[in-house]
Amino acid sequence: MSLDHEKLADLFDAMGSLFARAAHESRQTAPAEPEAPALAPAPKTRKPKAAAEPMPAPVAAPDFESMELTIDDMRTALKGLMETHGKEVMANALKAVGAGRLADVDPSQYQELITLIFQAQAAPASIVSAKPSGPAFSEVTAVFKQLIEKDKNKAMAVLSAFDVKKVSALPEDKWQEAIDTVIGVLAEPDEEDDLL
Repeated sequence: MSLDHEKLADLFDAMGSLFARAAHESRQTAPAEPEAPALAPAPKTRKPKAAAEPMPAPVAAPDFESMELTIDDMRTALKGLMETHGKEVMANALKAVGAGRLADVDPSQYQELITLIFQAQAAPASIVSAKPSGPAFSEVTAVFKQLIEKDKNKAMAVLSAFDVKKVSALPEDKWQEAIDTVIGVLAEPDEEDDLL
């Protein structure tokens, strides 16, 4: 997959102008604050190598409420979010406003969605796209395939213990328990071996 650098540059230009517009409008509506005196820089000290890096402070979202956002602004912001953090993060932002795609978002929700997008963009990619620690569905299906090949009746018995008839109907919070159960059943000796 090759990147179309021209399209990518246009996307960043559009996002930059959107955020610049938000910053400009925030400055226009913000009350003037007296400038704080400059502090002397702290002396530099060596950090121990084992010290963990502190988490970056959350970035406050600009005041998007004073902006007239269009569907094109939203499309550009969502594309930028997808480029930096992936499709799943973009889909999660849409789900947060009760939509599966941009066309399902009511224009009255644009302010809420753009704030969510801004917050996701401000967070490091490793935090935003962190995967849950549980097993993947492919792991569940892999162990069930082994059990089905060994003994289909036992596989059906395991599924019925979880009150489902198909592996795909297993709730995600039961995947690890199902894997452990199937591994236990697979470890049981075959009935034929008991006769020897």
